[in-house]
Amino acid sequence: MEKVLIKDNETTIDKNAQQVLSLRFDDVDLLKCSDDKFMEVFEKEPIQLAKQCTSSNYSKFNDIHNQWILSCQNCANMFTILAHRGSYKSTTLRFFLLFEMIRNPKRSYLYLHSIEPYAYTAMRDMAMMGSNKVIKRLVQILYKIEDFRVKPHKAGLETNLPYKAS
Repeated sequence: MEKVLIKDNETTIDKNAQQVLSLRFDDVDLLKCSDDKFMEVFEKEPIQLAKQCTSSNYSKFNDIHNQWILSCQNCANMFTILAHRGSYKSTTLRFFLLFEMIRNPKRSYLYLHSIEPYAYTAMRDMAMMGSNKVIKRLVQILYKIEDFRVKPHKAGLETNLPYKAS
């Protein structure tokens, strides 16, 4: 895999991801676009779902966050995201896990944190993210489920997806 250095963020990414990052879906309204366009955005620039399904609190998401999600999706082994405090590492990871739970509900995912209450907070945050109209539309497109629900508990998340994502 050929690596390229993005100088502004000092991050190494592969050329395939570089091509994806050159696509821009900033102007797509995910609640009004076609199902095909929605899925294209979800596959190529998933951070746009995160941006549109949250308050302006996450308006600072950018290409590097999109690359983190794409790297997680395409990763066969573990890897580390190293970035400064306040760079939305945890929030990006929570969106990735929510997206993966929706995409692959047969799988189980393990979320570890050094302090147990933080892990539960992450589950609660992902449940809140899952209650948004953009995420509900994703579930409706993929599974034809109109009333997607996510419920947090100490051991993880409970959904009404087929095969119960957890």
